[in-house]
This record gives sequence, structure tokens and C-alpha cells, in this order.
Amino acid sequence: MTRILVVDDSPIELEMASSLLEISLQAEVLRANDAAEALRILENEDVMLMLSDLQMPGKSGLELLAEVHELWPRLPVVIFTSQGSEDIAVAALRQGAAGYVAKRNMRKELVEVIERVLAATQHDRCQKRLMSHLVTGEFSFEFTPEPELIPALIQWLQEIAAETGICNERKRTQLGVALHEALVNADVHGNLEVSSELREHADGRFEELIFHRRGESPYAARTIRMMAKIDEETATFVIRDQGPGFDVASLPNPTDPENLFKASGRGILMMNAFMDSVEHNPQGNEVTMTLHRQAELVEASSHAATLVHS
Repeated sequence: MTRILVVDDSPIELEMASSLLEISLQAEVLRANDAAEALRILENEDVMLMLSDLQMPGKSGLELLAEVHELWPRLPVVIFTSQGSEDIAVAALRQGAAGYVAKRNMRKELVEVIERVLAATQHDRCQKRLMSHLVTGEFSFEFTPEPELIPALIQWLQEIAAETGICNERKRTQLGVALHEALVNADVHGNLEVSSELREHADGRFEELIFHRRGESPYAARTIRMMAKIDEETATFVIRDQGPGFDVASLPNPTDPENLFKASGRGILMMNAFMDSVEHNPQGNEVTMTLHRQAELVEASSHAATLVHS
């Protein structure tokens, strides 16, 4: 069973989030009222993900995130954000959080975000052993998105990036989230031409338009083309859709904390937070994302080489 730790000093919001996860994901949820209690639970229990508020008395959510990443580097952490905590939320994403959920949108977004992060952290042990022998690789895909296809592709690319030394476990999860956002943008906003601004309405228009366009011409016939080039130092991902594109200059500023709470631009913000560089072509239907090998992995390899030769 999926085990999730939820940390929040507000009893109401703690119970609301926990109940949503228990009912929708059939998850076993462990509850903590502050960072100290969360750390005690993590020392004694195995959990797959931690969901934490940022603003708590005593040790803050940001401090808790740093300590968890030091002690349990493979544990993904999703953060709760509330109005007024935008700067802290951006700092948490840069510090290694795997995602965020705005508290005011908890009922609408929580389960989807948690499912996405959990999917990005799954391991296939047999595939992991095989991929440990890969040194470099260049791959091209062209496909019409299917429900199972995008998660499978993301997990496969995560494994390659991890086994070639590009990322550690924390960065591996962030890479998965960034790839998911880029591929969904190409599918929904690019090929299907469905605006994210429709998410602002709670009447289901966003989901309904996606459903209809998957069976309509010309949207249904459009494909996504993806190129991935990975070696021991750099991973480059180029994702192109067949939609009309968009005005790149109109993209929201990914460094502006205010954009955390806007329906449009969420994917762009996450991609910029998790990748070293994100560039769009002039037409706006192709994105190139680059991730360089993590500094701590380079230092570890250098240290290992020194030990071997000494």
C-alpha cells in the first residue's frame, strides 16, 4: 500500500489533505503536526512521499525539506503553498521539492500532483540493472499520446539519466516532473490547442474540450516528436508538437513567485525550476531542455577516482 506522510500545523487542512489521499488513492496516510514529529515518523516508518506545509511554528517547512533531503535523499517531497508564501515556495522548488499544491486548490489538484510524483519515483529493478551498462544514448520518438505511453517514456528516460550519472534520486524525480509538464504542454496546449486558462473554470470545460478534440480532425492525427540525447555529463530533451505554436514572448516569467497561483504557465515554471536551461523555438512549438550532471555526483566520481589511483 502507498504510504504518505502529511505534515501541517493546521488540524483542518491536515485532515482534509489526509482524507483526500486516503479516499482517492487508497493510501495509508501518516499525520504530523510539525517538523519534529515528521522527523520522528520518518526515522521509524517507511513512506513513499512526504507532503508538507511550508509555514509552521518551530522548524519551518523549508528547513524540514533540507533535513529530509540530507537524511533521506530518495524521498520525494511535495509542498503546500498558501497566499503569501510564494517566495518560500519558489525557494523550496529550487531546493529540491518535487512539486507543489496551492492550498486553495487542494481538492482539485492534490491527488493529481501526488499521483504524478509517485509515478515519477517508481523503479523497475530489472531495468535498472540493465541500464547500468549504458554509457551514452541518443533516441528519437514520434507518437500520438496514449494514457500509458507518456509515463512509460518518462520512466525509461529517468532510468537512463540516473544510470549514466546525470542525476541523483532527488533530481531524478524532478526530471520526471519536468518531462511530464513538457509532454503534456505539447499534447494538450500544442496539438489539441486547449488553453490552460480554461482550468480557472470549475465547470469541466477544460477536460471536456480535451476529450472531444482527441477524436476530431486535425487534432487527433497530430503527433509529438521527442529527441533525447544523454551521456555522462549532459542530458538534452527536444519536444516538438504539430500545433500552430504560440508567442514565446507571452510566456509568464518563471522566476516571478506570483505565477505559482496562475493556471497558465504552471508547466513552464516547473520546467525552469527543475532543468538547467529551457529554450523555445521562435514558432513556439518546440522546447529544448538541458540538464547537466549534478555537482555532487561529479565530486563523488572524482573522489572515487582518487581512491582508486592512490
